[in-house]
Amino acid sequence: MPEESITEYGAPRHLTLEVDLPHDEALIQITLQWFEKQANRLPEAFWLSFSPLVEDAHGWRMEKLGQWISPREVVPDGNRKMHAVGTGVSYRDAQGALLLETLDAPLVAPGQPSLLDFNNKQPDLQKGMHINLYNNVWGTNFPQWYEEDARFRFVLRPEVTA
Repeated sequence: MPEESITEYGAPRHLTLEVDLPHDEALIQITLQWFEKQANRLPEAFWLSFSPLVEDAHGWRMEKLGQWISPREVVPDGNRKMHAVGTGVSYRDAQGALLLETLDAPLVAPGQPSLLDFNNKQPDLQKGMHINLYNNVWGTNFPQWYEEDARFRFVLRPEVTA
């Protein structure tokens, strides 16, 4: 990471991405951590993007309040750009299905990282799902002057297809 990103703009000094492939389970455990993040007066947001090559972009689903819904099924004038999910997101097509569980970060932006985009356009799901790890744009839910270490866990697993 360039030093200016750390000292002037509040980027973490150290980032780690741990990928664990247990030999006895069909899943991938992912842990993203940052350390020595400096507080910053500027609005900021950190994202982890999950954008695999997919056959049919309409195969994406999000779990909201116990129901799996398509990001394309959000009513006009509803927020089509950001969602709070429970379990996570999934993708399903004729070849199979994957579930991405987001254990510590519930905010998901379909199509592209997007915080303050209130247009009515449908997201381009070919570009995947983007998990918001932290932001201080709204002045709520997250501290403004954030200088903490952080850890975010995810589990990627195949789903049983019916």
